[in-house]
Amino acid sequence: MVHELAPVPRGVVGAGARKRIGELAASHAGENGVVLLVADPGLAPFGLIDELAGGLRAAGLGVVVFTGFTADPTLTQADAAAGLARTGGVRGVVSLGGGSALDLGKTVAAIAGAEAPASAYELCAIPFPARRLASICVPTTA
Repeated sequence: MVHELAPVPRGVVGAGARKRIGELAASHAGENGVVLLVADPGLAPFGLIDELAGGLRAAGLGVVVFTGFTADPTLTQADAAAGLARTGGVRGVVSLGGGSALDLGKTVAAIAGAEAPASAYELCAIPFPARRLASICVPTTA
């Protein structure tokens, strides 16, 4: 397994950067891999969720979409998203939206590698799973 270490996360920015999400996700999820798209449900009317899901599918990826959360996602919502990742054979998480979507997606990437509920990790009660899903964040806020 190859890891990329950098003082800050890798960033891809600029006009058309969203069009590269499929390629980036495929590099982490592998050929015919499946990704979980954690997307702010408020973005649906603007077509951003469909656009991103289409780009992921065009890259040969299976896509499971999760929009079942609110601002300040709950443990129950985190468990629901992690459950989808586990049962769907997900190998990466793409998060689209503001802070709530990005935080939920990063949480799912951290906990979906084991069966414990999100609450088990509160206050470091147990260590995070060694197996972590790849995580790509697509912020819609500056």
